[in-house]
Amino acid sequence: FLGHDGKLSDFTFLNPHAKVCGQVQVGSKCLIGVGATVLQGLTIGEEAIIGAGAVVTHSVAAAEVVIGVPARPKPVV
Repeated sequence: FLGHDGKLSDFTFLNPHAKVCGQVQVGSKCLIGVGATVLQGLTIGEEAIIGAGAVVTHSVAAAEVVIGVPARPKPVV
């Protein structure tokens, strides 16, 4: 589900069960997982990955992986 003023760029995968609410800008080559929710007014950078079930409350930087409720950057191993 993509909100009224949401914008997706090329090659972005928005899972059918994810919710992007209101005015959200999603960069190219992003992946938004099953059941994820992106709140209004945020920006998702290019090549970002949002994990399944995550609730995104802050903008996500390019190439960042976020998981959890609320969504936080995944530690790099």
